[in-house]
Amino acid sequence: MRVTDHAIKMMRQRLGLPKKAAQREAARAWSEGIQADALPVHLRRYCAVKEHAHKSRARLYHAHLYFFSPVGTLVTVYPLPPKYRHYLAALQGRAVAGAHTSDNHQEIH
Repeated sequence: MRVTDHAIKMMRQRLGLPKKAAQREAARAWSEGIQADALPVHLRRYCAVKEHAHKSRARLYHAHLYFFSPVGTLVTVYPLPPKYRHYLAALQGRAVAGAHTSDNHQEIH
């Protein structure tokens, strides 16, 4: 899988990943990411606008949208906008980052 220089720069900037990890992360996003067609309608519309702008296909992986060219080259990465993050819990079956957890709170009887 090929990763463009721009995609590497965006992964470093937006995900905090080192350059060497970009290839691995792109491969995971391609294989484990959720295709835009399988997303809820509001999120699918957002992806459609971005896909058209980049002439690419989107995959959602770990609260980021990865955009791949038709031949499988990673073009760019965007963080999922906050107004769409509530879909993550349903899509991934786990709590959304930043949500309140009760790990540090003990129940008093």
